[in-house]
Amino acid sequence: EVATRLQALAPVASVEQVASVILCLGERGFSSSSFSEAVSTFSSKADLSPLAPTTLLQLAVASTKAPSLAAVVGAVARAVSNSPKAWPTSDLVRLLLALAKAKGALNADDKRQLLQRAAKDITPELGALPTSDLVKLVLAIAGDGESQLIVAAADEALGNRISGFPQAQLLILTQGLIQALGASHDLVQKAVDFWVELLLEMTRGGDDDDEVTKRRRELEMRSRLTADQLVQLARVAGVGGANSKLTEQIGNQLLAAGR
Repeated sequence: EVATRLQALAPVASVEQVASVILCLGERGFSSSSFSEAVSTFSSKADLSPLAPTTLLQLAVASTKAPSLAAVVGAVARAVSNSPKAWPTSDLVRLLLALAKAKGALNADDKRQLLQRAAKDITPELGALPTSDLVKLVLAIAGDGESQLIVAAADEALGNRISGFPQAQLLILTQGLIQALGASHDLVQKAVDFWVELLLEMTRGGDDDDEVTKRRRELEMRSRLTADQLVQLARVAGVGGANSKLTEQIGNQLLAAGR
């Protein structure tokens, strides 16, 4: 009955009104084959570009939680790609992260066009993007392989901010970059080299350190990786002969953690 009413509403109501009904039902967990079919029909025919960015983002996030809304993902991606409306950068990152979770629901052409639009809007703003959003961006697009956007994000993260990352965040960032670029990429090797220096620095120290250095070292020790995270770092970085220095430093940290 709900799906029948939705199908009757679609031709006479605005796209904003229909989207609002779909979003409301989806967020409440309503699910049926007829509802999914109605959403699919609406998504294939309607132009969602008049919708506000907040509504498009809500639809994308809801689609990752409600299987009945899976068909709306492509319509959201097309609307964002074709709309001249400016998106807040953080919201665009959240959208990319949501769509990355909608595995299989977004076709290759829609994804490609969306990534092109995202690269155009996000790249100039990378320097102002909060660190947490920078990590989310890498995670959102890592599965799509090497692109201008992820290379630009890696340049920002590794060139301008790497020393400010908490180790747990740096681990996630490293994992995303390896997934997208491969372990042999120059930017990934830059991250690996930093890990070597960071872990080596944590084993150093002495009474002759000045107060600033001692304080920094204390903060690093508090935020250092757990043993499980160190093992994860070893796994994602593919340590071995090519990364013997990292292997050594991870081993030292594991030994220290076991004392």
